[in-house]
Amino acid sequence: MAQQKTRVRSIRIGSVILLGIALVAAIVWGSVLIRTQMLENAKELATRLATSYAQLAQTRLSSFEQFLSYSASRMDELISDGADDARMQRWLEGFNSGMASTMDSEMADPYAVIDGTIIAANPWEGDEDFDYSQASWYQGALKARGAVYATDAYTDTITGGSIITLSIALSGSGNVLAFDIQLDELGAVAAQRAADSSMGYALFDRNGEPVVSSGLLSTESPESSEFLNRLREEIDAGFLDQSDASIAGPDGTNLSVFFTELDPGWLSVVTIPTMSLLMNGITPGFFALIALCALLLGVVIYTVLRERKSSRAMHESEDIIRILGNTYFGIYRINYLDQTYTTVKASPDTAAAMGKSGTYAHFMDEMRKVVQEETFERFAESFSCENIRRREQEGVTEFGGRYLRRFGDEYRWVSVASITNAEISNGEAIICFRAVDNAMREEMQRQELLESALETARQATSRQQRFFSNISHDMRTPLNAIVNLTQMIRRNPDDREQTMRCLALLEEAGNQLVTLVNDILDISHIQNAEQSTLDLATVDLVECARTSVELARPQAEQGNKVIELHSAWQSRWVRADSKRLGQVLNNLISNALKYSLEGARVDVTLSEPDAREDDSRKARLFQIEVADTGIGMTEEFLGRIFDPFARETMFAPRGVVGTGLGMPIVKNLVQQMGGEISVSSKVGEGSVFTVTIPLEVASSPEQKASDESAVRGKAADEGAVSFEGRRVLVAEDNLTNQMIAEALLGALEIDVTCVDNGKLALEAFRDADAGAFDAILMDMKMPVMDGVAATRAIRALERPDAKSIPIIAVTANAFAEDAAEARGAGMDGYVTKPIDAAALAHALEEVWS
Repeated sequence: MAQQKTRVRSIRIGSVILLGIALVAAIVWGSVLIRTQMLENAKELATRLATSYAQLAQTRLSSFEQFLSYSASRMDELISDGADDARMQRWLEGFNSGMASTMDSEMADPYAVIDGTIIAANPWEGDEDFDYSQASWYQGALKARGAVYATDAYTDTITGGSIITLSIALSGSGNVLAFDIQLDELGAVAAQRAADSSMGYALFDRNGEPVVSSGLLSTESPESSEFLNRLREEIDAGFLDQSDASIAGPDGTNLSVFFTELDPGWLSVVTIPTMSLLMNGITPGFFALIALCALLLGVVIYTVLRERKSSRAMHESEDIIRILGNTYFGIYRINYLDQTYTTVKASPDTAAAMGKSGTYAHFMDEMRKVVQEETFERFAESFSCENIRRREQEGVTEFGGRYLRRFGDEYRWVSVASITNAEISNGEAIICFRAVDNAMREEMQRQELLESALETARQATSRQQRFFSNISHDMRTPLNAIVNLTQMIRRNPDDREQTMRCLALLEEAGNQLVTLVNDILDISHIQNAEQSTLDLATVDLVECARTSVELARPQAEQGNKVIELHSAWQSRWVRADSKRLGQVLNNLISNALKYSLEGARVDVTLSEPDAREDDSRKARLFQIEVADTGIGMTEEFLGRIFDPFARETMFAPRGVVGTGLGMPIVKNLVQQMGGEISVSSKVGEGSVFTVTIPLEVASSPEQKASDESAVRGKAADEGAVSFEGRRVLVAEDNLTNQMIAEALLGALEIDVTCVDNGKLALEAFRDADAGAFDAILMDMKMPVMDGVAATRAIRALERPDAKSIPIIAVTANAFAEDAAEARGAGMDGYVTKPIDAAALAHALEEVWS
């Protein structure tokens, strides 16, 4: 019986719902039909209105075109009769007066260009200076060749209003007649009608700019101007073509839009509030129908709500349990008063043992089996019935933590929480368990990464402290020698033998300091994120190695040592940075000679380890091996040979001085070139350094060699470059360096002029006669104006030798980027500080040869 009543009630509710839906559908359908028909009718009427407004503007514009054509024929007659400017102006004034009377408006302003002079009915002061030849109306009229040309709308510089210009070419070369038309009067009728009603009117030119706007579309505020731009964009995009389409106006009101297009591409637009259109079709019967529908809908809603209210709580509870069940793998209701539990959800491995309910002691016994042994005692204490009750009394609604739980044969991280509410608990709490293994492991990994980063930072700080400690020691040693040896010379200036010995030691200390500074700058530059770029060029690998060997040969002979180069080729052309490659070879060969005893042998071997017959590969591996029969290295030192300031102190020739930076520089350079370096060594037997670098094989430069040979032959015929009588301008802000430059150049019999900065160098060169200076030595870093800026300024001078005078950069920066900057500024050569006499002479020979 109860089931039958429930079924009948369900049928009744269903019928009411269906009836309500049918009535609402009928009302909605009827409203849609009425609204659609009303908007269709409104579109037809409003489009006609927009068209009529457009035709009014078009008619007035056509009238002005007819006036322009008539006046052009009359002006041609005046030109043919030889009328002067005054006569033409009088005719324009009379014509303008007649046209204003005929059109009942003074919206047109006629003027003409006759034989290069502007003649206007209403002259203004700017006519004499106005460049009409660049005006669009003038150029358009000439291109139209007798037809009327109309410009786009633009702002008149005199009145500040929007105008267009109609123009036509006259007889004679460059003669043009033009009318300026005031656009606010062109659409005045439509604008006035729109202002007197709730609609809006706008006229757009062919570029989409609003020419006339009134009523709801008046451009009196920035919001209205922005709305007009958006209105034109949506019309162009076709969004407002349908009758039921609308757009939100500047004040948020929905507007229905109706538009038509004029012949020259202008657009006439009328807007009417959509609600104004729809309100005319709403009758009392329509309101009654809406009220009836609302009443029936209220009955349906009340009936449904009453029937479902009783079951809502149950559904909400089920939803909450379902959500919690998806989040937690175990949920238990705990009654801490009678110390029992009820299972809401249990994990598969404990479901059978837990059952549906039991004592809390049994609950803890089962937890003991899965909680990690060293954690269980704390778990049992934290979630005892007594502690759960105490936390509830203290207002702690949630308490929990993380621990390792056993799942089968492995332990995974889980979180546990007890949740209470003193107002509704009745002595109950919820204990729930959730898997957090992935999140916990990620957190532990982050912790390990943080600890690793901290340790790395500590090591970096330690290395930095060791670095500065070593730098301090290695710089103070030669500086100490320089200071004390200088004092010894001052105390005994007449003791020539001691003075010469001190000078030799000073030179050696200075060279040590230069080497140390160069090594520090090199390793700092290479190891920084902004690594120096390789200056790739076609290089003879064999010749590069031979040069390094020959440079080291005097050092070898002085120590009674032998150095030889071994290569299967006479020459091997590759693409490489010869400076960096030479730096690697020089360091390896220098170390081999330095750390070997008298009679030792150093062999430099070039090979191609992956060579193949008929090899056509562009990129190949090349190997450079530097082997010596020196003192060797211990295994302990081999592990840190490439660390900055690492030195073998156990076995080393007495008196050997090194910075400990050579090998780190070599390794970084080799890695920058994409190669690898390895070392093997035994104490007392020697060491072998092997460098393997991938290089691109280059074409044989036979023609280049022939050309260079011809140049060298020509130079030999002409004789060596003579320095005597040459004049050099030196730009250097340091007085000591000026003295050094004067001494070095004076030794070459060169006349020297020194200035203190780049600006003075520019002025000295500019004020001197052409050819007064044969070259300029330009320091890169100077106050007032640096060397780069001064070089660019000199090259920009308008004098015969400004582009050709050789300019040589002098700088303390010895990196490829600095050389590139010098070349980019227009410099011809490059020497580094401290200036080497031979290098300076060679640089001058190159620019003067």
